[in-house]
Order: sequence, then structure tokens, then C-alpha cells
Amino acid sequence: MENIDTFRQFHSSFNDELFSKVERLDQLLGRDHWLSVGNYKESLLRSVLRNVLPKKWEVSTGFIMSIDRNANPIKSKQIDIIIWDSVNKSPIFRDGEFVIVPPEACGAIIEIKGKLTHTELSKSLTNFDKIMDFAKLKYQVHRNIRKYIFSYDISDKLKFPRSIWRTIAKTYTTSNQISFKERLEVSGHHEHGGSLFSLDAVFVLTKGVIIRDIIGGKKGPRLLYNSYSTIDNSINHTYAFFEYDLQSHLGNDRFQGLWYMDQPGLLSTKDSIVIKPTEPEFVMFLPPYEGKEKVYRGIENRQIYNPRSIDF
Repeated sequence: MENIDTFRQFHSSFNDELFSKVERLDQLLGRDHWLSVGNYKESLLRSVLRNVLPKKWEVSTGFIMSIDRNANPIKSKQIDIIIWDSVNKSPIFRDGEFVIVPPEACGAIIEIKGKLTHTELSKSLTNFDKIMDFAKLKYQVHRNIRKYIFSYDISDKLKFPRSIWRTIAKTYTTSNQISFKERLEVSGHHEHGGSLFSLDAVFVLTKGVIIRDIIGGKKGPRLLYNSYSTIDNSINHTYAFFEYDLQSHLGNDRFQGLWYMDQPGLLSTKDSIVIKPTEPEFVMFLPPYEGKEKVYRGIENRQIYNPRSIDF
């Protein structure tokens, strides 16, 4: 037990370090220099990731770019953090931390928020939807680009996880870029870049994590969002779980989500991470289950958040 506690404290120390630095800066500057503070929060996480990721993965900021089948340029929104393979892939442009990379070089992208609000969450979801365009590449080479929102705190008006679930559901069902029906249809086809069509996870340093999966069924694919608390008394493992998910994704060259498949020793150090489903609700399905449909894996209705009054 003592050895487990040692690792628990070690993993929690990363959360403590990140939060104490940004809190100190917020106390000194408040919102008077929000752009500088925002840039600092981005560079802080980039610095931490550079120290833990394998060297082949570069941690930069910038854009993803390519062309479609009609030779029209495809460009993402500017991305706070781009994690890309600088050993096996070449950038289109690079100057210091700033890069423009093709989608096949990119393993993950991260948007950083100082304090997550409904507006910021909805904006990030819309920005990530630009990644869908890379399913239209002239040459069909798709990359499972993991898409994260990482926030240091959350607005008092956003209740974790309910408000985040509802914002995701509302944004996806009212999108002008793609209908919800089309999003679901393409999400079920990996060969068509299905994983490009929705956000993968939201990490809130002071609360926990929401992670998306894609499941099949008789009525077609569904988006499944699981919500976890990563805090237990003085232990906070939100960052540790974020790194865990990121490393497991990047550690598999084919991006099949096998956790630390080539680093069992590293996996064993993560076994002490505190993670438990949020209560009483810990899951949201899009679209929701209706009528007499058999709910996925025996999950009880009381454990499911149903985003009512949203048209699916």
C-alpha cells in the first residue's frame, strides 16, 4: 500500500504543479492581461508534455493543412497544441514552435482553456469540426487525430459533467457544417476517417474527464460519452489520466487504442491512478436510447444523462 501511495502522490504532483502556477498568475494579473495569461497556460502544458512524450513526437502550435481531391486547400483553425511525428514525417512549414503539418503527421491536437465556459466549449467543438475536412484528402491516408480540450478550471455556470454533455449534444445537433445524422453515419466507418468526426475527450483539471467512444448497434452507431472523477481527497489525477490516454494513443503506430502496448513497465506505474465514474450519472449516449431498446452493456437508466429537449 505504501508503494501505491508513493505513485499516487507522484502522479498528483503534476496536477499540483500546473494548478499552482496558473493560480499564482491569475491572482497577480487577473483578466487585465488575459492574452498573455492564456499564452502562458498553453506554453506551460507544452513544456510538461515535451518532458514526458517520446522524442519522435514534437509538441508545437500552428495549423494542419493539405488539399482535397479538387486541389482546394484544406486548413484547420489555429491549434494551441499540435503533437506530430517529426521523425518519420515532414512539416509543410516550421519556424521554432510554430508549424504547419499535413494530417498524416499529426497524432493529437489540444485546445487549452483557462476556465471552461459554454461559449468556449461550443467554439472548440466547432473548431475541431474543421478536422473533418481531412477525410476529403486527394490521397486517402487517414490518421486518427486525437482531439482534446484541456481546461485548468471550469465556470461556476457549467456543472460537471451535465453542462458539458448538454453543450456537446446541442452543438452537434445544430451544426451548420454537418448534420447529426451524417456525423453518426460517417463515425461508424473507420475507413472513411470516422474518428475525425467528433471530440475525443474533455479534461478539467479541477473536476475530471469526459471521454468519447463510438459503439455499434442494430440502429446504427452511437456516440458514447463516459464521465469520470479523478479526484480523491488530496489526490488529483486529472493530468495523469490525460497523459495516460495520450500516451496510449501515441504509443500504438496504428492508433488502435491499445494501452501502452509496447511499454508494460510504464503501464504498471499508472495502475495507481484514481479514476471512478461520476455519480449518479456517468454516461451519455448520442442519440439517446428510446422505448424498449436494450441499453448498452446493462447500464441502468438512472446512470444515463438524457439531453432532453434536443432534436435528434
